[in-house]
Amino acid sequence: MAATLFRYISRRFFMTIMGAFLLCSTLIAMIDTVELLREAGKFGAVSALTIAWMTLLRLPAFAELTLPFTVLVGAIGAFLLLSRGSEITIVRASGMSVWQFIFPGLI
Repeated sequence: MAATLFRYISRRFFMTIMGAFLLCSTLIAMIDTVELLREAGKFGAVSALTIAWMTLLRLPAFAELTLPFTVLVGAIGAFLLLSRGSEITIVRASGMSVWQFIFPGLI
């Protein structure tokens, strides 16, 4: 496979996977902040800075749990975007097999 095409497909996969990961992480942080605010109401006055700090400390554990989901959604999104732009059709018409085409996504 040409190195330029390999880098292009790899970059498209990486960007869609990172976009899905950032979207899921943002949603998790917002939901966790609301949950911590609800729990903090039971204990009296807790500062917003403390709740934001607790949310940031809990975010990596939750993000790790969603990583397989975000990779799956990102890969599906990358294939969808490549298909909509007819790039998959062009690559297949040039004689490249499907296994060569999905190799950058597997890495």
